[in-house]
Amino acid sequence: MVFQRLPKRTHDFESSEDEDSEAVENLTPFHVDWVDLPFTDCRSEVVCISGLPGCKFKETNRNLSMDIAHLKAMDITDVFVFCSPVELASCCFCRCKVPYLVDEYHCAGFDVFQFPIEAGNIPTMNDCDFILEKLRNTISCGRKTLLHCVTGLGISCLAAAIVLLMLDESMTPDYVITKLRQLRGQQALYTIKQYNFVQEFRELYKAHLEEQKNMSKVAPQRSLSR
Repeated sequence: MVFQRLPKRTHDFESSEDEDSEAVENLTPFHVDWVDLPFTDCRSEVVCISGLPGCKFKETNRNLSMDIAHLKAMDITDVFVFCSPVELASCCFCRCKVPYLVDEYHCAGFDVFQFPIEAGNIPTMNDCDFILEKLRNTISCGRKTLLHCVTGLGISCLAAAIVLLMLDESMTPDYVITKLRQLRGQQALYTIKQYNFVQEFRELYKAHLEEQKNMSKVAPQRSLSR
């Protein structure tokens, strides 16, 4: 897994004429759901979850430039993209002249963090390190941050879940899952693998940190023996 932070660009977002001329009444409404963060001192609307902006797939028909304008109007500054390249291609928002979603985020001035994880799958512990570090930073700074995969039900909810579990020890996995399903619907964290990952995350992450600690102790000894 390659963690990638994409730099801001200062020029304005430009959409295709075809996309801008699309009838507004035919578009699927785009909305985000804000995650309640009771353990922070900052305002409640800091981290939100959505489906894929600009998605054109099956029953979903959205306009990318309008969705991005909507995010900008909400003062969102950071976007975590969990879609894989295959998913982005299959959701064919590229039938408009905007084939690369991440590039369009660049042009709109967002800070972008990309973690391409296949639908229904789970992150590695190293992925979790990066996700937790970056989300802790955005939350502590009060920066409005969007998490999205394709549906907003899988890995984006999982990312929100691990942040809640790590930053508020009073929350149980069952409570976190229930809250996210109330927020995004009963299909949130829809695979057994994702559900079990949330249930076991604290133990898994504790073991991961212990392993990292042990490795850091061994590494200097090896260098000295050489």
